[in-house]
Amino acid sequence: MGNWATVQTRVGQIAAGAAAHFQKQGLAGTDLYLSALGPALGEVAKNWPVTCFAGRPIDLIDALEEAYRAVGRWRLSQIFAELTERSDIGSLAYGFSAEAVDRNTQALWLWLDTFLGEQASSDDVRKLAKSLNVDPDDFKRMSLLSVDKDTFILHPPQEVDMKRVSLRLLGEAAPAGRAGRAADIWEERTFPSFVGAAVWNAIALMVGTEDVGSHGVETLKRWLRTAGYGDQSEFIGAFAVTLDLLERVFGKRSEMSAWGAATWQARRAWDLVLKNWRG
Repeated sequence: MGNWATVQTRVGQIAAGAAAHFQKQGLAGTDLYLSALGPALGEVAKNWPVTCFAGRPIDLIDALEEAYRAVGRWRLSQIFAELTERSDIGSLAYGFSAEAVDRNTQALWLWLDTFLGEQASSDDVRKLAKSLNVDPDDFKRMSLLSVDKDTFILHPPQEVDMKRVSLRLLGEAAPAGRAGRAADIWEERTFPSFVGAAVWNAIALMVGTEDVGSHGVETLKRWLRTAGYGDQSEFIGAFAVTLDLLERVFGKRSEMSAWGAATWQARRAWDLVLKNWRG
């Protein structure tokens, strides 16, 4: 009989190790997660039956979820490590780490890294969300996602109502005072506890949105100064990680397509504004 606290640690270690092994063999995306499940369940089988501290039997679903979480954590560390090997992000975002970023942003990154596109099955999305303890329905309410039957669809930044996202993060209704104004006036718009949404907003400002009269480099600079994101190392670092993922996933899309345009404008924002930002 096995104790879950001990087995859980081993399941996580084995799942991450299996993912690392199979990634070297060329696996990526959802296949990488699936590759880790067999070895993880093998560890559970060796210690079966497994119980928690209170004596409750542990279901195999618990082990599968722990394996999924472990692969997600490992991929987050890999995303950042792979990026820092070929960029100057370290000097631009001192103290930034992918693991310390808010869970919503981690979910956005792992969507791109896992599904390698804008569409994913509902079941896979909910597994990924559960591994990070986030609710995909919150992303739907913020208009970041939509659902078509059993498929979730991630929307490019310029097609997202960023005012709605800001309001959602500030509260269901616009708060009184400066917070409410910040959600309504695009130059002051903020995205508390979701730096990935701030990155989405920056890209949308480059491409152009319905509620902002102008777009491009000067529009982005104005928002960075007024909302204060240009001085946040977390935002600079998150933008670099997001850009790297966008280029990996959508870099070959036509600039005439929505995701191609978002990726191209994200690169322009980095090269022309953020990489050498001085306020």
